[in-house]
Amino acid sequence: MNACFMLFVAWVIVKVCHLVFVCLRSSATSYRRGCVNTTALQCDLTSFNISVYGIYRGKVQALLGAETSDWVESNQTTLDKDTQIGPPSMSLLSNGLTLEVSIQDPVFQISSLRTVYSVVTYNITYWKKGQEDQ
Repeated sequence: MNACFMLFVAWVIVKVCHLVFVCLRSSATSYRRGCVNTTALQCDLTSFNISVYGIYRGKVQALLGAETSDWVESNQTTLDKDTQIGPPSMSLLSNGLTLEVSIQDPVFQISSLRTVYSVVTYNITYWKKGQEDQ
């Protein structure tokens, strides 16, 4: 959400000591290393020079000593089209007879995504306590 490019490993195993993973991400031309020799079941690829207009895939391989699994590849994702935008944050302040509403846009993991979603509008619905109609 909000343009975070994460690769998750769904691993069905009880526990194996010394099992590590290598995660790669692809751009239009080649695969580049992401997380290497990690025991975590996720790899955050956001900080690896990701473009909001790029088309990407992730790839993971399990390593146990000298043994390696086959590479498993994710589906293709295009950040500017596939990103789900999270909700804004909102605060209310009662000031006498007025109600002040403060709305802040969601924080994007990749700040350049702000150019893709530069025009944002919000619908605010309110009602008095006990009132059924909004």
